[in-house]
Amino acid sequence: VRRLGEMQYLPAIRTLVKHVEVEDPAGGEGLQRYPAAWALSQFGMAAVPEIVTNLMWFQQSDSPTREVLLEILRQEEIRGKARFYIAGIARQTTSERRRKLAEALLEEL
Repeated sequence: VRRLGEMQYLPAIRTLVKHVEVEDPAGGEGLQRYPAAWALSQFGMAAVPEIVTNLMWFQQSDSPTREVLLEILRQEEIRGKARFYIAGIARQTTSERRRKLAEALLEEL
């Protein structure tokens, strides 16, 4: 799984997001504990649209999946660009619900 991130294998992003909460107890701490999350963090901005889409529609704020996805976006190398991307969604959408979801996500970052 980690190799997918190292190789920047873009077709894997959607699948990695779906399995982001699977833990590797020997993996260490932080994102290292979650192989799919670590791999996604290696994609940088290329993974942001898929991560944001999942976060905006995944409403359970206490879920492990949501927390791991947020942790990826909070990475120093990704956070600023992710906030810019989400702010763009909030500004450009015609859907009030989607705008509110984007604004709430910005607050979490």
